[in-house]
Amino acid sequence: MGVLGAGGAILLTPIMVYKLHWPRQTSISSTLLVIYYLSFIGACYAAFRKEIHWSSIMIFGIPSVLAVGLTKYFIVPLIADMINRTKDNYVTKDNILLLLFAFVLMYFDTIIS
Repeated sequence: MGVLGAGGAILLTPIMVYKLHWPRQTSISSTLLVIYYLSFIGACYAAFRKEIHWSSIMIFGIPSVLAVGLTKYFIVPLIADMINRTKDNYVTKDNILLLLFAFVLMYFDTIIS
């Protein structure tokens, strides 16, 4: 996964969940570990070249990390495991979270492109 970079690691998350039948938490955690590792290496390289804008990290980075932690521990547990069930289909928390994950990826792709 690390050979593919952070983008490849993110794209592998649905494959690990739906094709390899990994648990959602395991696949997202392993993806985030790869992204963290690659980001850390890039940040060390940028810090060595003195290209880091520290005030931006304080304004955007720290609140983002706090928001992710608070969401994981306080909001995600409030979502019911089974949201809707019909005769042939059912909607689970895993489906909703992966769909939200896909929308976030598409949103940031349109911003960056």
